[in-house]
Amino acid sequence: MILVTHKPGEPREPLDVNFAASQVLDPVWFKTWTKLGLTVIAVQFDARLGSPIYAHPGIEEALGLELQEIGAGHFDSTFWLTGSAWHFFLCVDIGRAVRRLKSQLEIRGLLSVANILLAESPDNLTLWYSPDASLIGRAVEPSE
Repeated sequence: MILVTHKPGEPREPLDVNFAASQVLDPVWFKTWTKLGLTVIAVQFDARLGSPIYAHPGIEEALGLELQEIGAGHFDSTFWLTGSAWHFFLCVDIGRAVRRLKSQLEIRGLLSVANILLAESPDNLTLWYSPDASLIGRAVEPSE
């Protein structure tokens, strides 16, 4: 087991990946989510040093609770890449989930550093919301 240590509020090391995050877009698991009527939605944050997300520790769990509250989904997993944090949610109601995620990000002042993406397949994430409106609808690789 690799132990990754960091101080609260500091950027995490690249590839701080938990097992669930490494599986959420696996083709077998993706097929299972689809059969269960679940859609994978990702919120990607700019996680470079100085990003406002560090003022919101546990944001992924808080957003997951917001989705549970309205019966739209729940938090699944997170992975960190150099400069970005990816939080995955399994959702049963895409429209309500995206609206709630967007409104909660806006309340917290995080819309300017967040993208909301829909996983249409294990290797195709499409931007549903971005601070740069010209990017909406663009396909994104999780490594970006």
